[in-house]
Formats: sequence, structure tokens, C-alpha cells
Amino acid sequence: AGLRRDRQMTMRRVLSPALLPRSLALRCLPSQHHGNLSNRVHALSFGSRRSFSDLPPGTTITAKNPSDVVRGKMMDVQGGKMSEEEEIVEGHLHIAERAKNIVASNQHFQLATYLRVPDGPDSQDSVFSDNRAPLRGAIHELTGRIALFLDSSKKSDRTHSTNVKKISFSSISTGHIDPRPLMPIFTRVGLLPPVVRIVGDLDPAPENYTEELRKLLKLKDEDVGELYWMEPGGVFHVDLFEKRTDVKLRDFRSAKEDPLCKVRHEIIHIMNSEHLDWLPRFVANYKGHPLNEGFFYDVDRMGFSIFGWQKDTENLWAEYRFEFTEKVDDKESFFQNIEMLKSGIKSADVKY
Repeated sequence: AGLRRDRQMTMRRVLSPALLPRSLALRCLPSQHHGNLSNRVHALSFGSRRSFSDLPPGTTITAKNPSDVVRGKMMDVQGGKMSEEEEIVEGHLHIAERAKNIVASNQHFQLATYLRVPDGPDSQDSVFSDNRAPLRGAIHELTGRIALFLDSSKKSDRTHSTNVKKISFSSISTGHIDPRPLMPIFTRVGLLPPVVRIVGDLDPAPENYTEELRKLLKLKDEDVGELYWMEPGGVFHVDLFEKRTDVKLRDFRSAKEDPLCKVRHEIIHIMNSEHLDWLPRFVANYKGHPLNEGFFYDVDRMGFSIFGWQKDTENLWAEYRFEFTEKVDDKESFFQNIEMLKSGIKSADVKY
């Protein structure tokens, strides 16, 4: 059916998804259960260790000059080891492309700014961030900077505006807010989709870019606020299984947007609404793993991914990657592949 068999990634969870209420907040699960973004703490090192973590409120950075942090290399505070070099996985985009496409396909970002320079690593009130008040953002293709709109009608945005006028160093995260159709699924499962975080100085956008950026951010005349943009000084990717990878800046800047990037959200929504019942059948027939549940959560020109809970297990979830044998560069050709998969199952009359 135009796809090749691929290795699967598995992860064990302590709680069975069947026991998780649909309204369960992510923060209820500790980080070792792969479900809490607030406990995913990272650091930068450049000589003496100075650390940062950017999500959500209650995190902190320690440095005499916070802007210096972006010149360090990322390391995991919990283990104190430098991020591993990402190996090229067959059937997947390069890590820099994956990161670029998450940023480029999403329209909502969580911003973290500094109320003041922290006194030390236990200074819990130095960072301001509100995951309930995401900002509109987008990549400005010509400059490679991330444009953000601070809405003057929102209290949290006004706080950010005050903060960056004093300390420009900030961080933004995306992937855990968009795509919106995935959020109820991952909330119920108690996990988060892949997340990208970018650190750097958040500066007012030049006035001569105002009209262009307002159009890029799809702002209306009644949207009143301030336009900022960030030059990435550090980028890292946290995948579905919480593997943290430092993305090289030169790779991130040079990575091209995937041809399916702009329709990624639409495809995810359609697959999880109109084709949801087919997802377990795809995995059972083409991967040999019967599922209790399956969710469609990612797609690019090289293939697509289904996240599934295997039958006869209480806690085994896995990612099943379906690789295209030919380049898929638009929505129409993607759904042609889906129909081929369906036809293969129908003609074989596979039962499971």
C-alpha cells in the first residue's frame, strides 16, 4: 500500500489509560510518568552552571546576565549530561526539520519572561509564564525570527511587556498548545505531544515590519497590542517519549518547512474524526499489533505516525510510523495513500 515497515518505539506507563478520567490535568502526573511538562527542567552550562527552565510558572534562571545563557550548551539538569546527538531515524525527518515544522505549523506559543534577575536556583518567583494565556506567533521566513503579538487587553501579556522591557531574555514553547485537536487526546492519556522550546532575546519588532507581521499573525484591526520578535539563541526538542535533544542553530535556521506543514493540523483533525476507526486496523494489518485505541498525531512528506495502546496490555503505548515510499507533498496525495491502505485491508478481508 505504498508504505514500508518501520521499527516501533515503546514506552511503559504506571497508570493504565483506561483509569485516567478525560478531565485529568497533565500536572497530576509526575515527570517520571511522562506526563508533566512543568517538571521537564533543563539547563545551560558555560563554565559555572547557570540554569533555566521555562514552563510553567514557578521555574527559574540563575545568571548574572540572563542573556548570556543562550551562549551555553543545553544539558539535562536531572542527569547533568549534555544532550545526545540525534541519530537519523529511517522514515523520519531530521530533528532540525521536525523542530522547524512544529514551530512553523503552530500558531500559539507559551512565553516565559523574567520578573527580575533571580537571586539563586531556588528563586521560584523570578519567572512569569501562563500556559492558559498563549500568544499568537509565527516564523518570519525572511529573517528566521519568531514573531509574537502581546495583546494589550490581556493582563498576562501586559506583564510580559513590562518584563521584557527590563530583561529581554525569554523563552517560548510550542507543541503542547497546538494542534488543538490533539490536546484532549493527550490530556486523557496523560502525555504531551513533541514540544519545541526556543530561548533568546525578545525585542520590539521594527516599525517598518508592522504591516507585514500583522498580516503574518492574522491580526484584525481591532487587535491592539505590541509586536515583538525573537532571534533564536538556543533550540531544543522534547519528543513524545521525553527525549531531549539540543538542535543545532545552523541546522534549525537552514531547515526547510515540510510541504505538508501548513495542512498538518487539518490532516490530524480529519484523521482523528473521519478515519479514527481505521487507525487500529492500519496498525493491526500493516504492523501486526492489535490496538485498543489509536490516535493520529503527526504527518510529514516522509510518512505519518499513529500513537496506540496495544491490546492485552494495561500500560504499553507505542508510536507506529508509516513511511511513504514516494514523496507526499500535498493533502490530496496524502489521502490517496490513506485510501490505498484501506483498499489493502478491504481486499484481504483482514480480521483481528
